[in-house]
Amino acid sequence: MSIRSTDTVRSAGGEDVVRLLYRAFGDPASRASAVAALRTLYAGLDPRIAESWPTAILTLTWYALLDAMDDAYAIAERIVRQLERSERLITINLPAIWKPDLVAFRRDPRFHEFTNRLGLPEYWNANGPPDGYASKDGRLVELERVENR
Repeated sequence: MSIRSTDTVRSAGGEDVVRLLYRAFGDPASRASAVAALRTLYAGLDPRIAESWPTAILTLTWYALLDAMDDAYAIAERIVRQLERSERLITINLPAIWKPDLVAFRRDPRFHEFTNRLGLPEYWNANGPPDGYASKDGRLVELERVENR
């Protein structure tokens, strides 16, 4: 994120929103207000900033950590649309979606469609699935879930 982008997010109340988010991570009763604040902040950003790295992946991560999966997948959809427009995944750093804290995001049924639209299955077919996962019936499945079946 450029200095200009950082200043834009700060001037839109970003620091206060981040404080709310971190409070909500430890206090589930604060989650609804944190999600609402994040929605307001994100909706007010210039799309070039909102869809840039790291804004998009941070926002997706924060929504997922707050169990706001519809919002997380709305950001995921924006990431996919950006890829479809540019044919390059240049403004997002996807390793964050593999963090242990985002297991609920990966377990959501929409994850399969998200990874398909990003073209990740072709990569996995050629190089193997991500660590801790297997390919089963054309879907990415956690190994412990495969072993428990």
